[in-house]
Amino acid sequence: MYSFIIVHQPAIPGYRDQLPYTVGLVELDEQVGLRLPARIVGIEPADVEVGMRVTVDVEPLAGGLYSVALFRPIRFRAPPRRRFRAPPWRPCRDRR
Repeated sequence: MYSFIIVHQPAIPGYRDQLPYTVGLVELDEQVGLRLPARIVGIEPADVEVGMRVTVDVEPLAGGLYSVALFRPIRFRAPPRRRFRAPPWRPCRDRR
């Protein structure tokens, strides 16, 4: 879980009965830097944390024409995120 928000005002009428709900920005293990916005289910909004591990479920929307990805928490703690470390600064040499 890279980031998340807790929605209190529904943007889509079909979600009115599910307030509040969580929308997360999930970074995929398969491609670092690729982040998907999706609903987070199976956990109370107050318990969602940045860095938690999640798994994907695909569920059909009402009407059966489309499916949507939903993420659920994996019940163990995520390892600490790797931090980007900039290379040491070196002065530029003038090559004339």
